[in-house]
Amino acid sequence: MIQTASHASSAPALRLTLTVKKRSRQTLAFKAVKTLAPAFAVLHTIMDGEAVTRHWAPGIEFMIGWDLAPGVHHLSIDCGGFWPAETISLPDAVTSIDSIIPTIADVATGEPEPLAFWLQKGNELTNLTSVFSSAFVRNTHRKSLARFFSGARHLTAIPETLFFPVIYAESFAGTFAHSGLTAVSGQLFNSTPLVRDFSECFMGTPLTTLPPELFGETVMAQYFVRTFADTRLTEIPEELFASCAKGGLFTETFAHTPIREVPAELLSLLAPADVDGMFVPPVSVPYDPMGIKTAAHFPVEFLRDTRNATGVLTKTFAAKNRKPIV
Repeated sequence: MIQTASHASSAPALRLTLTVKKRSRQTLAFKAVKTLAPAFAVLHTIMDGEAVTRHWAPGIEFMIGWDLAPGVHHLSIDCGGFWPAETISLPDAVTSIDSIIPTIADVATGEPEPLAFWLQKGNELTNLTSVFSSAFVRNTHRKSLARFFSGARHLTAIPETLFFPVIYAESFAGTFAHSGLTAVSGQLFNSTPLVRDFSECFMGTPLTTLPPELFGETVMAQYFVRTFADTRLTEIPEELFASCAKGGLFTETFAHTPIREVPAELLSLLAPADVDGMFVPPVSVPYDPMGIKTAAHFPVEFLRDTRNATGVLTKTFAAKNRKPIV
């Protein structure tokens, strides 16, 4: 159900901080759409106290631009209390999300949208460094947080409570892929019991350690395809997946990481369906096509628990076959 006008108007704008290192043109872009909900017809922005009002009609693509001097700037974007999914590209210089994110809605109907990406596809907040801890309280309907912060290479930490409101979330596929996360709280997913997909969630981040309780409340989780691939992990908590669903996909989960020892009971009682390339080593040597000489050590218990799964735990050619999340 759409929020009432009074509810929406209490915090209609998304507030952002921009940090500009040298004078540059910063733009806020709206793509053309065939059908536009009436609520999005008038857009308001305020940059450092300077207000701009624009009218948006179907079939029109436009930009709002500012020539900014070096320093810190503050931008608010008011899309009528909601946020038109997959239509907006934010300025490159955004370094902080300082407020609640307005309800992400279908651009044509204005109804809350549970799955669509919140920005234009391909738009990444590469300079983002911080996120408001209650950013998602108006997006409890969200079922997917896929790619939400992907590419935010300067985002090194996130609030422990960030995902507490999104209790219906089913996918965190690629949420932090190639971001700058160096650590995560063990309570991060405590309020998302319906999540099934963590594929590529932390892929390509500089994570070095994991809390053992990270997936302790995600009892339906099954998809861990490349979840921690290309990270800096050297160790894995033995109980990391203990509470997850049976029959999971662990394809390339820890590929290209410097892990040298696999916990004996890592997949105990989980009956994994696929472990193909789960521990592809980060380097290879000549005459070792399966990556056996450079692979991590697999205890007998771990091999026992994966013997009925599809795939080969190590192989040097796995990286060539990667498929992006769609």
